[in-house]
Amino acid sequence: MDDKNRIPAEAHIAAKTEQLGKECLIPRGKFPRCIDDRPSMGIEDGELGILSDEDFNGPQFLGGSLGVFALVAESMPEDQPLEFEAIFSETQRLHKEAGLEMAVHLDNHHDHLTESEVKENVRKTKTAKLGDASVVPGCGFAGLLSREDNPLGLSPRVHAFFRANPNVVDMLIQRGAKATVLKDNHAPIENAHAVENMNPDVTLDTNKAKQIGVMSYGHDTGVLGQVFDGIPEQKDRLMSINDRWLKATTNILAGMDPQKLAA
Repeated sequence: MDDKNRIPAEAHIAAKTEQLGKECLIPRGKFPRCIDDRPSMGIEDGELGILSDEDFNGPQFLGGSLGVFALVAESMPEDQPLEFEAIFSETQRLHKEAGLEMAVHLDNHHDHLTESEVKENVRKTKTAKLGDASVVPGCGFAGLLSREDNPLGLSPRVHAFFRANPNVVDMLIQRGAKATVLKDNHAPIENAHAVENMNPDVTLDTNKAKQIGVMSYGHDTGVLGQVFDGIPEQKDRLMSINDRWLKATTNILAGMDPQKLAA
């Protein structure tokens, strides 16, 4: 195809976004998911808090509930030390008031773990004394939070907190956050898409998006805004921080800023 007949990249992006909005939005559930494009492994265990595929329709935030947790850390008073329990309690309150329950994810890259091995990892996390490294293989957003070069631009004290707690996903699971197990690989960056949904009543059906060939990192900004209605004096600031984090993350994963799906 010569250059004069080539369809601009922006047109492809707009067409993909429109297709997602028409075909891949479903009523949203109560257990936050990561912005991840990968499917659930399809296992569940109520005793261990591993969520079923039926629960794989919660709002998408950065790292699931971990994104809210990180933003709450940024909201804590400067004259108070950052302590996990205080951040967790406030995060849990905000979830409850928004009609949500806390949830994070772990990974089964390349399907190298059996179902029993995945469950054993979660069992260890819930019952063992946690060390300095994560027991569950997991969330890339957690990795960004604790990376030495601070790619998200966390405030110095929040960055220091996550550097000191690289096992934060394990800590959340140990304190009762539910877990989703994701499988397979991320979409290659040249095939990946990123969207930001402003409608709090629906979320992206990532499995359907994958089936139609639009592998997408979704983010439910409309729901996140409802979460931070619980601290209205901080809401605008925290949503602005999240916007910066979301753009940084989707540029790593998909090479693009997220495209908005209108409410």
